[in-house]
Amino acid sequence: VYWSTLFAGEVFSAPLGGGPPTSLVTGFTAPSELALAGDRLFFGTTNDAGVHAVPKAGGPSTALTSEGGFGIAADDHHVYFGEYDGRLARVPLEGGEPEVLGIGPATPTDVALTSTAVYWAAAAGDGLILKVAK
Repeated sequence: VYWSTLFAGEVFSAPLGGGPPTSLVTGFTAPSELALAGDRLFFGTTNDAGVHAVPKAGGPSTALTSEGGFGIAADDHHVYFGEYDGRLARVPLEGGEPEVLGIGPATPTDVALTSTAVYWAAAAGDGLILKVAK
């Protein structure tokens, strides 16, 4: 199980069967969105400070982008995320240049994936759900 403490700036893990939590990340401002892919946990921040990765077992974190981080989702190749200005983008799991896939009327708050599409909700979209091909 993985979770973040928004105001304390930490990301934790704990075994599903119970046990003490392990701190994976400390010192971030507002880590919130979480997604798993392979052996890493990806997280964004609610203050538009980027998308980051940390090994699920713990270790140093790596910045994949310096902006965005809203509504994180991941597949075997990319991390998908929103940016404050309404853009939905993706970046390769190992980092690189973000690719904008679409733009909505407001900051993406939730991102979901299928094998062929990316869906996201807009923060001020009155229930608006957007879709774009992967």
